[in-house]
Amino acid sequence: MRKFLLGALIAILITAVWYFFIVGPINERKDIAQTDLETAESQEFTLRTTLSRLQKIEENQLEYATAIGQLQTAIPPEPRLAELIDDLSFLADENGIVLANISFATPTLAPDTDIYVIGASMSIEGQFFEILGFLYGAAELDRVMTIENLSMTPGADDAGFHSMSASLSGSVYTTSDLGSNLDLAELLEAVEEAAAEAVEEAVEEALPDAGADDEAAADTTTTTTAGA
Repeated sequence: MRKFLLGALIAILITAVWYFFIVGPINERKDIAQTDLETAESQEFTLRTTLSRLQKIEENQLEYATAIGQLQTAIPPEPRLAELIDDLSFLADENGIVLANISFATPTLAPDTDIYVIGASMSIEGQFFEILGFLYGAAELDRVMTIENLSMTPGADDAGFHSMSASLSGSVYTTSDLGSNLDLAELLEAVEEAAAEAVEEAVEEALPDAGADDEAAADTTTTTTAGA
């Protein structure tokens, strides 16, 4: 009986030693290997997802570049006010109106954004539908420009035709401030050129009328002389 109990005790002891020193470490290494496998599979999935996204970006690189270019044109990284003045002057000429005055305020940073807002104001003169065409054209410019206030005053030109004077105020946008990017000399030159062109056009429009008046006066003088 004692031999049987002693043998059983030895067997239990051997089993315990075998489990704790052989089976236990094997199971522990197995658990570690399983965890490493799951981590590797998760990393592989993440890498495959990232690779797929990069491949899509590469495939649509041209579209992305085009979209970025359009965005930088709509809200440029520099104020580029001289270019805007040129665009508005061309638009005014195209619609047959006079861009009498245009000015810009100092850019201010919009709250919670990286966008600077530049206040703009201008005065234009022309027929109602010509002014309307100018406004539609301004809305279709590549540069984003919002018109916030508009007031129109009826009047008449030198020939007696109905005309309108309009004052506009609004905003344009950029991603940089005025001091580091705006060339004030260039802006002043652009404003002076636009004003000079407006004056020149007004003079050219007035000259035919003046010539017609002189011709009419000459005809009247000739008729009077002949009658005498």
